[in-house]
Amino acid sequence: MDELDLRLRAMAHGEELPLPTDCEALLDRLEREIRRGEDRRPCRRLGRRTLLLTAAAAVLSASVLAAELWHLRIEEISVGQEESSYRVDGDIPAVPLESFSREIWAIMERVPEKAAGQNPLLMSTMPGYWFGTFDSWTKCEDFVGFPLRNPLEEAELLEMANYAAIPRDAQTLDENSRRHCAVTLNGSANGELQSVQVDAGYLMGEIRIQMSVNLYPEGSFLDPGTGAVWIGEADFTLTSGVTGSKVPYSLVVTETPENEYYHDFSSADAYFILENGLYALHAVSPGRESGGAARAALEQMLELF
Repeated sequence: MDELDLRLRAMAHGEELPLPTDCEALLDRLEREIRRGEDRRPCRRLGRRTLLLTAAAAVLSASVLAAELWHLRIEEISVGQEESSYRVDGDIPAVPLESFSREIWAIMERVPEKAAGQNPLLMSTMPGYWFGTFDSWTKCEDFVGFPLRNPLEEAELLEMANYAAIPRDAQTLDENSRRHCAVTLNGSANGELQSVQVDAGYLMGEIRIQMSVNLYPEGSFLDPGTGAVWIGEADFTLTSGVTGSKVPYSLVVTETPENEYYHDFSSADAYFILENGLYALHAVSPGRESGGAARAALEQMLELF
């Protein structure tokens, strides 16, 4: 193998994301075929090297595309004096309808009657909106109807908080608001389930961490994805990486504008896809100079997934 081949393979294996397992075999086959061509027409060696580079680049491009299928995309980034925002999109799996529990379908069955007595022009949510809180992640899973991976429940560095990552002993919380988890259902006026969101909150010292799992049933008319909107001119720093089990994630550190809407804090958000749906981890740390602390906390948690 000559120097060019070594460099090409080093580039391939230096990719941050794992390449398909057949990439090495494809490179070997391309090399053999091209070298056979070199043996027949050695005077074309420069052209063959160019062809090798092009062919290898095509293999790497296909590898990146294959890996991209598992990526989320941070897009529609907008920064303005009035408002700043971004959207998180990607190939988010659809959950089979039969996977959801009887409890959820019982709630959806009552939606048409409930929606019939409401003026759709005055509604701020979907007709099939429902919100409930739970004491534990296990009870949330039972209500949803299937397991949802959550290694944060076993993390020794974390303390359980309420579903919004507020200490459960806060005096402003009522009994329902003190619960660790929450489930939000959205359905159409006909009782068709459109989305399910599961939230849980944790504390890492002064850093608040909230995890959300967004699930989209088969046939949902909603555009799968999430995002964030900030009042004023925010600054977004985007990075990417892989979790402990090599699941690609996107991470956004947000520097909020200094205005009347925001207190003295820094935040970071991480997004990734597991087998059930779209996961979002949100961290808030006190102090405007602590954006690195929020990011470091999320990176530590991402190693658990």
